[in-house]
Amino acid sequence: MNRKTKTIFAVVIFFFFLILYPYSKQPAQFRSDDITWKIFHNSNTYKRFDFQNFGFKNVHQINEKIKALDSTQITIKGFIVIEKHGGAKHIILSETVTDACFMCNHDENNPAIQIIPKNKNSKIFRLKQDDYVKIKGTFAINKNNDDLMTFILKNPEIVEE
Repeated sequence: MNRKTKTIFAVVIFFFFLILYPYSKQPAQFRSDDITWKIFHNSNTYKRFDFQNFGFKNVHQINEKIKALDSTQITIKGFIVIEKHGGAKHIILSETVTDACFMCNHDENNPAIQIIPKNKNSKIFRLKQDDYVKIKGTFAINKNNDDLMTFILKNPEIVEE
């Protein structure tokens, strides 16, 4: 083989290596704990009349993927929504920015997760309306307490702001 053929052969081998090398490595971190909002779109909460107690009751229709996440550690990105009810301040993680549409009711149209911090000194309380954050915590499905939302994130930690 002459010098030109060797050079072309070396370049082809080098490019072949560059193309295949990323596929030969194992990922450094498996990111199955990063949850996207798409998983929450097929779940609903609606009111049904309870004849036994003679009143309306919240009924949760939750898909199997979300049920599998119950009591597991998840990481999710979203926008902070701050709601005040009486003397209580509720911090909610939403898929959408609330200030983008002043007429929209985001609680009913888009999925949201209520954030329940460990203590009153948590960094979560320093967040402002519509801050975009990545939060890690223990995901829970609220089945009994009507004061809380359907989805809850307990013991949250801010991963990135």
